[in-house]
Amino acid sequence: MGDAYTFVAIERHSKLVLNIAMGKRDQVTTDVFVEGVRQAIAPRQHFQVTTDGFAPYRSAITTTLSDCADFAQLIKVYRAAPDGERKYAPLKFSLLKWSQLWASPILNGFARQSWSGRT
Repeated sequence: MGDAYTFVAIERHSKLVLNIAMGKRDQVTTDVFVEGVRQAIAPRQHFQVTTDGFAPYRSAITTTLSDCADFAQLIKVYRAAPDGERKYAPLKFSLLKWSQLWASPILNGFARQSWSGRT
């Protein structure tokens, strides 16, 4: 009963689902999910993790994956729907924020410390 959120970790080249977790969108479910990702990767494998701006990812990934992953958050800021636009029309985003949290994640083939752009 109540709300549920599905966390999914997808390998970007093969599209293989590394882990999936369902539960509340909170720190406990996030920790369980990230620990499952840790168990799904090969030992001594180094990779990049990019998430949305959900705050619990920071502590979960820092405590669980900091030795084997570069971590960044990509945050989309959506603009308000214009008057008269259909209720279910997809919103357009007006700002992308890219924040590197540690190491050197890659954005479109280039390492970035921090990046933002408007559309």
